[in-house]
Amino acid sequence: MIRAGSADPAISALLSKHPMVTATLENECKGIEFETNRRRSVTSPDGSELGGVVELMDNNPLVCADTAWVPSAGGTLVALALGPLLEAGLVVEPPAVLLSFEEDESGVQTGLKSVGYTGDFAFNCENHDLGTVRGAYCIAKIANPQSFDELDDIFDERYGRSFFVRRTENEPWVKELVEGKPWACFRLELTEGESESLLAIHIMADINGKAGAAQYIHTMNVMCGFEESLGLV
Repeated sequence: MIRAGSADPAISALLSKHPMVTATLENECKGIEFETNRRRSVTSPDGSELGGVVELMDNNPLVCADTAWVPSAGGTLVALALGPLLEAGLVVEPPAVLLSFEEDESGVQTGLKSVGYTGDFAFNCENHDLGTVRGAYCIAKIANPQSFDELDDIFDERYGRSFFVRRTENEPWVKELVEGKPWACFRLELTEGESESLLAIHIMADINGKAGAAQYIHTMNVMCGFEESLGLV
């Protein structure tokens, strides 16, 4: 059992229902402050090394950390979309990123840096009223693998057992897939070429879910050694 609190209303609402949070820890933190045997925190990007999205991190350092950060909504979506491809070394040109909402380019840059990418990328925003849902459309030119089935394997290796990143290919691509839910949904669209191909990744999440509040809770759960889905599903 822990004490925890947040100045963010969406995070605070999730903490109030968390079965392992026994009392509110008063603070002015926009992320989460919590107490185990010491005071610890999950923050927005603060310049420290330990941070990113749980699905693309080595979780062991989180268990011992006093603080960790999670990316912005745009940084989260783009890291999840492009991270597996970048890790596999398949991206051969700077990728393109289009957000469905206004966000500073630096948030996306921080998200990509969390998966080891510090290169250039094309960036644009087009505002679409999706309520609390935020979306990204990413295009990467990739070197053709020996079999295009390898692309499925690359994403399945990272997200196939994930609670909070889901591949959705056969349902209509509508905001209700993620609205009010703690997970992100993505789908892939491949345009095959002779030696290089274009892979488009559509991804979306709720700002109170994977693109925001729920991601803070998820990270706290890992830091505390709780079940990753505790208090979220």
